[in-house]
Amino acid sequence: MELSNHHILGIQKQFLDTLQQKYSNKPILIKAIEGPMPKGQDPDLYKWTFYKDIWSKVKYPIYTRLIMPNELFIDPDQKDWGLMKQSVEKLRKYCLGNNIPIFEFAFSGGKGVHVSIIFNSFNVDTELKDRLDELNIDIMQVMRQTIITMLLEDADIDFEDLGLDWLKINFSALNKGSMVRCFGALRNNGQYKTQLTDLSIPNTPSDTFRLPLKIPERIDGWDLPKKYQSAIVLEFENECSRVIRAQKHAYDNKDINAELFDFPCIQYIDTNIEHMNTKRYNAARGIVLLNKKLGKNREETQQVTNFILAKCKYWHSREECKHYVSNATNAFDYDYTFSCKQMRLVVGTGGCEKSRCPLSVKKLERENVSKTVVTQEYWPPCINQLLLKRHGELNDIKCLLLSSFIGQMGWEYENGFQLFRQVCNDRSKFDSGFTRYKTMSCKQIRHNLRHICTPDIKCMLGSSPRQITLAFQSWEDRAAISSTKNMGIII
Repeated sequence: MELSNHHILGIQKQFLDTLQQKYSNKPILIKAIEGPMPKGQDPDLYKWTFYKDIWSKVKYPIYTRLIMPNELFIDPDQKDWGLMKQSVEKLRKYCLGNNIPIFEFAFSGGKGVHVSIIFNSFNVDTELKDRLDELNIDIMQVMRQTIITMLLEDADIDFEDLGLDWLKINFSALNKGSMVRCFGALRNNGQYKTQLTDLSIPNTPSDTFRLPLKIPERIDGWDLPKKYQSAIVLEFENECSRVIRAQKHAYDNKDINAELFDFPCIQYIDTNIEHMNTKRYNAARGIVLLNKKLGKNREETQQVTNFILAKCKYWHSREECKHYVSNATNAFDYDYTFSCKQMRLVVGTGGCEKSRCPLSVKKLERENVSKTVVTQEYWPPCINQLLLKRHGELNDIKCLLLSSFIGQMGWEYENGFQLFRQVCNDRSKFDSGFTRYKTMSCKQIRHNLRHICTPDIKCMLGSSPRQITLAFQSWEDRAAISSTKNMGIII
C-alpha cells in the first residue's frame, strides 16, 4: 500500500522523538530537503535545524538526521552487493553472539545496508578527564574510532570489503556532526530507508523493492566490555601525548614552503579522480583543507578543487560536481584543519608518501651535517654497495637513501652530485634526498632492501647508516688520539 507523506512524516517524527529521548544532551538536527536552497525558499528546510523547531513547516519526508556522538554508524560504501551483504551479515552475527545491541539494521533505500550501535559511556580517572578537557580532545571521536576498529577486528571483517565510510565515524565535536538518511527518506527511485525486521539482507538489490516502512522498536545501549574500556583509556593517553607533541612542534601556514600539487596525496587524487565513484566528497574536503593550510584564499581554493573534481566521469551533471565542491569549500567558515589521517582514508598508503610530503620531510639543518667530509672508507657496506651498483639500476628508494646519506656526510652539493651520478644522472632524484633530515634506518633497509645489507663492525654502532658512520668516525678519532698519547705526542 502506498503511504501518504503525512503517514511517513508521522513515523519519522516517532523515530526522532525516541532517539532524542535516548540521547537528550544534544538536539537532533535534521536537513529536511536535499540539495542547495533555490531562491525564494524557506532556508530552515535546507539547513541543519533542530527538528522540533521546524516540524510544523515540514510537508514531505525529511532527508537526513544527525548521527549521535555515542553512535557507531556503519554505512558501507561498497558497490558489490554480495560483498556488502557478506560483511554486514558477518557483523550482525558477531553482535548477536556477543550481546551487542544493534539499533539500526536498515536498507538504505539505495545500494546498501546501514548498521548502527549506540554505546554507553563509562567513568575514567579524574586526572585523565581533566587532561582531556585541558587539551580539548574530542572524547567521543576517540571512542568511536577505537571501538569501531576493535569491533571490526574482533568480528574478523575486512575494512575494504565492508567499505566503511570513515566520515560517519571521524566527525568532530567542533562541527555540527555528520548526517545520515533518516528512516522514511525517499530516493528518486521511490525507495525509502526502512528497518529490516527479520535482520536478513535481501540477496539482490532488486529484492528490496517496496519493502514496508519500519523503524526500530527500541533503542538499547551497549555497555562496553572491560577490554574495550582499557583500549579507549590507552588511546586517550596516546592522544594526549600526540596533542602535546603537536603543540611543541606547531608551525604557521607560512612556514610550509610548498604548493598544492607538491603533495603526493593531491597528485594521487588528481591522477585517479576520473575513476573515483566513491570518496569524492572526502577528496574534495581534503583538497580544500590542505589549500587552506597553505594560506590560499577561498576563491582560488574553490577553483582548484573544481578543476580536479571535474575530471571524474561519474558526475550526472556539472551542477552535481559544483554542489560537492561548494559544500566542501564551506570548511573555510569553520575552524577545521587538514588531517593526514583523514586524507589517508581517501588515498590509502599508496597515495600517502611521507618521503615526499612537505609536511613530513624535515629540512636538513647544518648542525645535523658532519662538520668534516666523511670519506667512503667509513661508509657502511649497504651504501657502498649502492655506489658500486652491485644490484642493478637504482630505483627511487635507493636513490633517496644514497642522496640523503651523501648530504649528511658533509659533502658539498656539486661534489656530492658528482659522486651520486656514478650510478644515477638524474639531478632531481639527487635533490630530493640531499637536504633530507632523515636517512633510512637499518631496520627499514633490511625490510625494503635486504639484498644490500651485509653487516660489519660499523653496523654495531647505530640504528641508521648515518648514525653508524658518525659513531664509527668518532670511534676512530678516539682511537687515534689514544694512540698518539701512548706515544707521548702532544696534540
